[in-house]
Amino acid sequence: MPHLIAAVYVQDPDTHEDLVLTPGDEPPPQIAVLITNREAWDTPPEVVGVMVEEEVDVVVEQEAPTGEKKPPA
Repeated sequence: MPHLIAAVYVQDPDTHEDLVLTPGDEPPPQIAVLITNREAWDTPPEVVGVMVEEEVDVVVEQEAPTGEKKPPA
């Protein structure tokens, strides 16, 4: 089972409790999936047989005050 090599902060999806996980911890799969920073793991975990991939940046367009769309910053 993969171990954390860095401290991470996540929120439990069921209880909404803030969790502090420390190096050496082996979080259960439902918590491990929330840790997307591959650098936090000694070996990144497999989730449902698929490796957790890098984080993907999401671009959200915002409307300018004039109503025209402006490109993301």
